[in-house]
Amino acid sequence: MILVLRLAAAVLGLAVQAAPAAADPFVECVQRQLAGLGLDPGPADGLVGPKTRQAWRQMKEEQGERLPAGLQALPPLSRAEAVHWCRELPVLRYSLKQYLPSRQAPVVQAQDSLVEAALRINHSKVMTFMTRDMGMPMATRPGIAAASSASAMTRQMKQLVRQLGWRPVRFTKPIQRACTIERGYSAKAFPGMFFICWAQESAYDEDWLKSSYRWLGPVIAHEYVHLWQAEVTGEYGLRKRHPAVWGKEGVLWLDEGAAELVREKFLDAHGYAKPERMEVLRWKARASGSRLRDLREERKSLSYEAYDLAHYAARVLAARHGEDAVFSYWRKQGAGLSWRRAFEESFGLPVEQFEDEIGEMLGAGDARPGKEISKRKKL
Repeated sequence: MILVLRLAAAVLGLAVQAAPAAADPFVECVQRQLAGLGLDPGPADGLVGPKTRQAWRQMKEEQGERLPAGLQALPPLSRAEAVHWCRELPVLRYSLKQYLPSRQAPVVQAQDSLVEAALRINHSKVMTFMTRDMGMPMATRPGIAAASSASAMTRQMKQLVRQLGWRPVRFTKPIQRACTIERGYSAKAFPGMFFICWAQESAYDEDWLKSSYRWLGPVIAHEYVHLWQAEVTGEYGLRKRHPAVWGKEGVLWLDEGAAELVREKFLDAHGYAKPERMEVLRWKARASGSRLRDLREERKSLSYEAYDLAHYAARVLAARHGEDAVFSYWRKQGAGLSWRRAFEESFGLPVEQFEDEIGEMLGAGDARPGKEISKRKKL
């Protein structure tokens, strides 16, 4: 219908003006960063215009061979790629971090003011840890919802989506799966947001707030990694796809295993718990009764026991190649590689071969995984 009206107006000689493009927060971030470098990108209007492109080209010319490899690997500046430039440009000057949308407080929806305070406090701790200790900053200002029942979570998610400015979406199935619990907690991440459900507490008071540091912070650290993975690979917002479906394909067990790596490092850094010994984690991985390849092909969620197998596999990769190589897997996808090619370049073998090796390691009787790993590192 819109096309017909435009054609009719053209036939009648009427001037048809296109609706102005919406401002993009990541483009605005890059514009402010370029200005912070002494360049002239024009007004910070969130639109990639000629002056912004010229300022970006000038920045690259002035940096020349000194331009860090991470910036050299990024595609040219555009609205779609602005999120990556916004996140990575602060490597040139620390003060540019102030323009990241993620430096603003997250958008939080909770059914209790003290719960909201707990989410904000723990998220702030995670942000500091991820940026300072892990070198994994994020540009997206995330959305977080929390509730103790499916009905309450449905209300919180509706309000959260509205606050984020996204179109109305149904989260019925993921909410029912995550929030139908009698004890403990469950969380679910989508590009740009996540929610956490837990069993109803008898009271939300100062004691509950203090106890939240030991479990809520690590949960947020795990989910933060999923938001980072989505942003780095280019799926940073829910603007085109239904949020219950991740548009990018990949290795689910590595997505979850890497998030578990970060969770245990967060626990260790804050003195809450030491990382599990490799022998213990290997025993748990064997007890899960799952095959790594089956976890890769599962695109919904993992069982509780399967997380141990995913964690073990990610630990093996980190022991062989270093943690930087593990997280380079998503960065390589953001640079344009397919997930298969990114896996091979990061770890030196096809994903199927590695999955078979893990199967052999877990079926190797009483062999100690710590020794297996040390031998493989020497090859």
